[in-house]
Amino acid sequence: MKLDTAQKFVADMVDVLDNPAARTVLRRGVNLDVAQVPTRMHAYLIPWTEHEAETSHRARTLYMIASLMAIETKTTQPPPANLGVSLATASVRKVLAESTTQRLLTVLCRQRESTVHRHVARTVRILRSEGIGVNWVRLTCDVDAWPWSGDTVAARWARDYYRATLTNAARKQIDALTDVPTTHPADPAADSAEKENA
Repeated sequence: MKLDTAQKFVADMVDVLDNPAARTVLRRGVNLDVAQVPTRMHAYLIPWTEHEAETSHRARTLYMIASLMAIETKTTQPPPANLGVSLATASVRKVLAESTTQRLLTVLCRQRESTVHRHVARTVRILRSEGIGVNWVRLTCDVDAWPWSGDTVAARWARDYYRATLTNAARKQIDALTDVPTTHPADPAADSAEKENA
C-alpha cells in the first residue's frame, strides 16, 4: 500500500471515529476475522475493501487497524516512527520492562502472514493500555507489506528498537559522567582550600 493511500485511510477512520456509535462498532471488531466482525462495521470499511476478498491480507489489515484505532485513547504526543520505536519508548519510559518489550519484539518479528495480525493487535493493545502512541499510517503500510516484505519490516522494527534503547542508555552514561564532581577529593587544590578554611 502506498503511503498516501494509508494516510487517506487513517484520516478517514479518524473522521469516522468522531461518531461515538461508530467507535463502539469498530471497537467490537478487535481480534476478530473479517467474517466475524459486527455487521455494521462493514459499512465503514467497504469503501476501502470492496475489491478485496474478506480473507485477503489487505482486508484483514485494514479491519485490524480500524478496530485498534477505535480503542485508542487521546494523546498529544507525536506518533513514533514505527512499532519498534513504540516498544522502545515503552522500555525507556519504564512503563514496560525491557525484557517484556524485547520479548514482544522478538515474537512479532517471527510471525508469518497468517499470524502477524493477531500478534500486532496484541502488542498494540498492550502499548496503548500504557499510554504509548502508535503511528497508524506506518503500521498500516508495514503490516500490509508483510507477505512480501515481512523480513524487511521486522528488521526495521528491530533496528529502530535497539537504536532508540541504546541511544537512551548511552545518554544515561554521559549524564552519569557529567555528575562526577569537577574537583576530586585527592586534588591538591581541594586539600589546600580545605586547610585555608580550617
